[in-house]
Amino acid sequence: GAKNDQYDSDEDQFFHFSEVSFPMNSVLMPRSIFFVSHKSPFVSALQQTNSAAASPAQQIAELAGERFHEKYPVGQLQLQICTRRKVLADKTAVTEAVYNLLINGYEAAAAAGRTPQVRLSVRAERMWTVFEVKDNGNGIPPSLRGKIFEPFYTSKSKNTNWGMGLFYVRRIVRKHFGHLKAVSEEGKGSTFLLMLPRYGDEEGGKHHSSRQEAKS
Repeated sequence: GAKNDQYDSDEDQFFHFSEVSFPMNSVLMPRSIFFVSHKSPFVSALQQTNSAAASPAQQIAELAGERFHEKYPVGQLQLQICTRRKVLADKTAVTEAVYNLLINGYEAAAAAGRTPQVRLSVRAERMWTVFEVKDNGNGIPPSLRGKIFEPFYTSKSKNTNWGMGLFYVRRIVRKHFGHLKAVSEEGKGSTFLLMLPRYGDEEGGKHHSSRQEAKS
């Protein structure tokens, strides 16, 4: 039967999904980055850049969704917001990263001959704020999973895509002391997890909203 595999953009490690419930335990990050304190080395490093600021994760997700609909006006996008957390980030760059994942998911499903169904969810997971993008494409063949984060790799037409999507996303995530992971099940699509370190306290407690977006 089809296998559901989880792999890490940094380590190119592959796991059978049933053996790993969530990628948190396999993240290789300096312990200092886990500090929630606004005085942590993570915060200091990002605050040295002019473009880093505290931004609501929900706002980044909504901006990425708006960009998605600019490219695919009638595309179906389900947006789920399950946290009010903020992230310390270059909002433009992280929005671009999430947008790239949305476009990749939509185009993967379309290339598989299916009506694309893309879901973007934002949630809090311990010391991480997670942007999850799930599609209903064919999944990623095992032979290609070690290549998808390489520069210039693409399964799309070279005339319209230069293969910088996932490589570019990973660079943005790394600059934010984050992590990029993926889960793929052959024949059933892929899920990408863009994980940024938690910043500050969650405001307003837990939050959940879900809506189906499609522009007419």
